[in-house]
Amino acid sequence: TKRAKVIHQFEHLIKEKERDLDKELKDKVDTLNSSIDDLTIKKSFKAVLSYLGELYILSIEKQIESLQEELNLKQSGIENLNVKSLNDRLAQIDKDRLKFNDYLKEKQDAKEELDSTYSEIIDLLNKANRNLAGTITCPKCKYEFLLSDDKFNVQEEKQNVIELESLKMETNNELINISSAIQLIKSDNINPLNVEERQINDSILKINNQIREINKEINNIKISIDKLKNKIKLKESKLQLHISFISSIDTEIKQLRENIKS
Repeated sequence: TKRAKVIHQFEHLIKEKERDLDKELKDKVDTLNSSIDDLTIKKSFKAVLSYLGELYILSIEKQIESLQEELNLKQSGIENLNVKSLNDRLAQIDKDRLKFNDYLKEKQDAKEELDSTYSEIIDLLNKANRNLAGTITCPKCKYEFLLSDDKFNVQEEKQNVIELESLKMETNNELINISSAIQLIKSDNINPLNVEERQINDSILKINNQIREINKEINNIKISIDKLKNKIKLKESKLQLHISFISSIDTEIKQLRENIKS
């Protein structure tokens, strides 16, 4: 009948509509799933980048650790190159040299006095010998006298010459002894101190040069460590962006899945 035909057409339209809705829903779900897949791929990519970034940070941290160990060794090396004991020895050398210089001055002053005494003895001896050289001997009585000085006692002058010669010899021996003592003070005491002082100063100079070189190396290591730390900070900031991006993707995926359910 006509009514049945209308009903049949109506049912057909409903079925067509349902098929269209199912297709639309399926297309929508497919689109959402495709978006989820795309986001999952992006998330995986960012996760890989994050993992590689963490490995990069670990490798740099190992480099920093190695450099820090090297830095500690060099700093302890500088401590072992302490010149305090050498400076203490230099201070003691100055004290010892001052003592020996005082002793040397005492001997040199004594030598100057002996030199002066020796010169006086030589002058007196020369004068006495000149006087004796001018004496006259009487051919009859053998009396010796000085024509220019009738009070001149030749025998006393001869005895004076003998005593002066003896004093001259004693003074000369004293001069030899004191000159030897002065030379010994210089060679056995002062000169060795000077040699030791030069050696210590050379050692201090070498140590200070070593310390300067080590300090340069230490500064270079510190600069390298700072550069590596800056690299870590930069990489950590990038990792934080990756983490934030992954978090936003998770939120978006969650929202898409909720849309699918609804």
